[in-house]
Amino acid sequence: MSTSIIEFRAEFSDEAAARKVKSILDRALEFINNSSEEAALHHALKEFGETKGINFDSWWYPEIAGLNDNVITAEFAGSPSGTEEQDVITWIKLYGATKVSGKVDVDSGGDAFTIEF
Repeated sequence: MSTSIIEFRAEFSDEAAARKVKSILDRALEFINNSSEEAALHHALKEFGETKGINFDSWWYPEIAGLNDNVITAEFAGSPSGTEEQDVITWIKLYGATKVSGKVDVDSGGDAFTIEF
């Protein structure tokens, strides 16, 4: 199975919103690591009631999530969604991110390519 990587930087209008998202990502990583079944970010978000109404079709696994004031930087490994804007990026924006930038390195087992956003 091929693994893709998404890296992003999300700016929030206030530090409290950034801390909330960072906390959710930390809890999600703990949930995934402690799950007796295969789990990804969307499973944790559903369990926590934090999907913001998004039906995730990606399978992202948080690897690194840092917080500096009102900015989260993150790197996830997994399988991207079929949407132009990745569902996890839409989710971050619904939590108040005012600016999100980054890239997705897509490796589907054939040609690899990068999408910047």
